[in-house]
Amino acid sequence: MDKRLRYSASAYFMDIRNMQVMQMPSPGFIYITSAATATSKGVELDLDYLLSKGWQLKAGVAWNHTTFDRFQDGAANYFGHRNPFAPALTGHIGLRYDAPAGWYAQASVVGASKVYLDAANQYRRNGYGLVNLVAGYQHGNWEIAAYANNVADKTYDAVGYQNGFVTVYSPPREVGVRLTWRM
Repeated sequence: MDKRLRYSASAYFMDIRNMQVMQMPSPGFIYITSAATATSKGVELDLDYLLSKGWQLKAGVAWNHTTFDRFQDGAANYFGHRNPFAPALTGHIGLRYDAPAGWYAQASVVGASKVYLDAANQYRRNGYGLVNLVAGYQHGNWEIAAYANNVADKTYDAVGYQNGFVTVYSPPREVGVRLTWRM
């Protein structure tokens, strides 16, 4: 395609023995168990496509499926449950323009599917999609950019963290200016 497309793809399958799993039965009490066996499989795809001079489409998607084959903690049996803190799907898509004069602008959507917060898969954070914007100027090792993350101020709180006792609030809209110097 006249060197306009850059892509990567990967797939994996893992048979995991002695998997370490973080357990949080109550606030302030956290321990790691290492008796689980699990199967994990997934696919990751990523691409950058040069649409025309300066315009670029960036996209990626990842699918992960990790379940416990054997995991018992006291009387609780977690066979077949999903691994906590691991979304099944994540992805991004964005459009970027790079001007010959050094300035750029990018709009992107990033997201993830629901994620469980405990080995019992009782508590979870719902899936979400966020719109992020950035515009800036690059000159040599310096860059200045204005950005807005989570433009729509989407809420995707983790309700039920630490076995139902804690809510971790999602970051609100963030607007700022970033100055970067690369060594």
